[in-house]
Amino acid sequence: ALTDAGVALVDRGWVALAPAWSTIAESTAAAANSKTCARVADALLAPFDDSWSLAVAADLLVRRNDLDRAEATHALAVSRAGDSLVRREVVDRWARITASLPTEARLTQCIRAGTRALGAGEADEAFRWAQSAASIGQNTKNDAAVALLLGQSAVAMGDLLTGRVALEKARADGASLAMQKLIAAELSEIAYASEDFETATAEATSALANMEG
Repeated sequence: ALTDAGVALVDRGWVALAPAWSTIAESTAAAANSKTCARVADALLAPFDDSWSLAVAADLLVRRNDLDRAEATHALAVSRAGDSLVRREVVDRWARITASLPTEARLTQCIRAGTRALGAGEADEAFRWAQSAASIGQNTKNDAAVALLLGQSAVAMGDLLTGRVALEKARADGASLAMQKLIAAELSEIAYASEDFETATAEATSALANMEG
């Protein structure tokens, strides 16, 4: 029935929403009230656990302002992505929907998404999230966390210079004790890779001291 109506397309066993209806679906979701968003999200979450259903449910939960549940659902959607292309599209969708959040909430989501990406070994993705976070604003309580994420992701990509500058900024921005440990460990590795063994030893010692503290 959906194919007959032109809503869906079937190609080699795959079913997709027709391009024209994709726009209609987006505008309908944007106009839906909070209760409707919650009902549709619950309907998607009950029987499905594929990336696309979870990503759409996460979008709807953001529209409902249920951010904690939306973030958890998005994280699950990313973990269900079977390949890099699906992961990229799910992540891009999340970036678009969270771009409308208030500044502080958006900043928090960028940091958390970047941290998840870094943990999954997706350095480029983590760096993009860090850049997004850095572009949101300065002089916030999250400055050190943003700089740390930027530094860690840059180091993971092999850009030691950018990594060192960002990590030193994180340290100067009043990083917490837990962050100081990570900063020192990262700076120790950078110094070692640069054959600056004296600095590498000093930073490693600092990391261990913070760990013991």
